[in-house]
Amino acid sequence: MVIGLKRGMSVDGKPNKSNEIVYGIINEFVREFVRRNQSIRCYDLIGVDFSNEEAFREARRKGIFSEVCTKYVSDAVEIVESLIG
Repeated sequence: MVIGLKRGMSVDGKPNKSNEIVYGIINEFVREFVRRNQSIRCYDLIGVDFSNEEAFREARRKGIFSEVCTKYVSDAVEIVESLIG
């Protein structure tokens, strides 16, 4: 979302040349995030099936989100900053 807001659509909301640029930046983001973390899917990263309410509650009880997700959010911020500065 940040990449799209920073480099995205024209004022009237119609696709323009900048869309190609945005897609390129997003692809770079995904490549770098996967290089660092082996995936972009939450399930692959933290092993929690969000469609399973009991698994979600158990992950929350164990503190998985605060322990594990913080690194992924930090990585995402670093990558975005490096791409759109």
